[in-house]
Amino acid sequence: MTDETLQIERPGNATTGTPSGLPKGIIEIAPGVTMTAPTEGLDVVRGSGDVTYVRVTGYSTGGFCPDVAYARDAAAEEVLRAAVRGEWSPANHVHIMTSRTAAGGDGPYFLRASVAHDDLNPWRGEDFWNKHWLRWIEHLPRPSKAVPGNLAYYQSPAKRAADIETPIKPGRYLRKYFADILSEDDIQRLGIAWQAATMPPELHVTQDADEIEAVYRGRYNGSCMHFGSGDWGGGCHPARVYAGPDLGIAYIGERNSAAARCLVWPEKKLYYPKWYGDYHRLELALGLAGWKAGSECDFEGARIRRFYDADGDFFTVPYCDTHDGAEDDGRYLRLTDDGPICLRQTNGTSVEHPQARYSCDECGGRVGEDDIHYVESTERDICGDCLRRNYTFCDLTRAYHRDENFVDSAGGLDISLEAVERGLAYLCEGSELYYSDRVARVEMANGETWSSAWFTRHGGVCAYDGENYPQDELEDVGDGRMVASDNLDDARADALFMTQKGRDEHPDQLTFDDKLALTADDFLAAPEPAGWGAFKAQFTACYGSDAYAHDPRAAREQALSLLREYGVAHVRSCAGIDRILPSLRLACMGLLAALDEAPAAEPLPLAA
Repeated sequence: MTDETLQIERPGNATTGTPSGLPKGIIEIAPGVTMTAPTEGLDVVRGSGDVTYVRVTGYSTGGFCPDVAYARDAAAEEVLRAAVRGEWSPANHVHIMTSRTAAGGDGPYFLRASVAHDDLNPWRGEDFWNKHWLRWIEHLPRPSKAVPGNLAYYQSPAKRAADIETPIKPGRYLRKYFADILSEDDIQRLGIAWQAATMPPELHVTQDADEIEAVYRGRYNGSCMHFGSGDWGGGCHPARVYAGPDLGIAYIGERNSAAARCLVWPEKKLYYPKWYGDYHRLELALGLAGWKAGSECDFEGARIRRFYDADGDFFTVPYCDTHDGAEDDGRYLRLTDDGPICLRQTNGTSVEHPQARYSCDECGGRVGEDDIHYVESTERDICGDCLRRNYTFCDLTRAYHRDENFVDSAGGLDISLEAVERGLAYLCEGSELYYSDRVARVEMANGETWSSAWFTRHGGVCAYDGENYPQDELEDVGDGRMVASDNLDDARADALFMTQKGRDEHPDQLTFDDKLALTADDFLAAPEPAGWGAFKAQFTACYGSDAYAHDPRAAREQALSLLREYGVAHVRSCAGIDRILPSLRLACMGLLAALDEAPAAEPLPLAA
């Protein structure tokens, strides 16, 4: 990749040399803005992904605050340009850290690990370190890998460009750069603290299965493969597969209480930088021992132990940091992302449910006995996840059916096609929704079937022919009576019908004045007319055992209203219409019986 260099011009008000008080290798380019002195091999690079600057907000209650940004980050680039233009707030100070342009130059991790927030640095909380950060920022001080316990730093930008770092005793470094700030006692104290913090611990590398398991099960260092209580899914601790022939683990501390660990390839002296525990000291120990960090591709094809459970048809494997999968060569498993053996489960096996002995007929997944469900409608064994995703419980068949086998229904019920086929539900042609067969049906004048619930809200009875119509097909003839549009001309031509406007104008009704004071409860005690039992039996047979119980009080009140509004002749007509609501028809019969007007005839025919 060809790097694009950002040319930084010196503002007119900038000094031409190193201002008083600035360390060697740092120049001021604007008030509150400094940068690395121009040095061959160091540039402000854009487009390469390298770190381009370190923005420092100075010392605050939280201490020294470095902020490393990338040139490819638009916001970071804008801050950089603002700093160069001198537009940065004078309450802060920006230092632009140039980066090595040679291959293998300063990377983001290298710069981040070299500043004050490095956990290995015991001075990071000290005032002298935070308030006077410009003295050391270009040095990039860090623990020496050449001389354990010492400090390593770049003496100048030129040496940083050449990657020449100088080891020095921590006390001597402090005397050289902070003698005007620190007392001799402070220097002694801080020097001892640095040596104690940065002395590398003893490094352990093992390919022994028992030792590896002890390290994993000892101290919990944030790993899902800890399994301290032995609750893994396979036949043994999954980390035992790392016991050779290629891989192993490196750790520091005691085997039963390791302070940190990581995966290694001993023959290649490679470690994978996915850390568990105190990675600073483990990384330092590995570096001092000559180990190098490897990427995922460096571990491609590495062999691990093969532990196969034939009964469960799975492999005992850990959640692997380097690869998603592995392939089986019959003797070992080999790490490869394209391998069919999953290395991304957290239960210590290659399958999601290692204890499962059942297979889902829908997704093929393995589940336990408690999570397999036989669905009679499909005659398949389905796991709980597939059941929740693809099936719905039918409220009428009391069984599960596939989601696509359901109809649009009313009343908050889930109704399957099977329920419709079994006659447990019917289509209300008025609402185009399906209803449970427990909801009464109403036959309309045009032959359609409506539910009683829909008819109550959207239908009505024609006063002329007594049949049921949609509300929008009924018209008021002028006295509150609703007549179907198709019957309107005939009704208006019927003089007798048009004179039946109320009881006071109807001669047949005048004889019932004393009886019109009946209430909805009065006619309950009336003697049953001839054929009453047969009527109820037929209603029960046609409409179900609860047909008569369908809101009987409302039906009786409606019958009384009809009597007072239109007279006994209309009530008698309603009692003889087989398309009317069953409860209203029976209520009309009961009212006629209370008036001694019920005919002692055979039961009227009912609708099929």
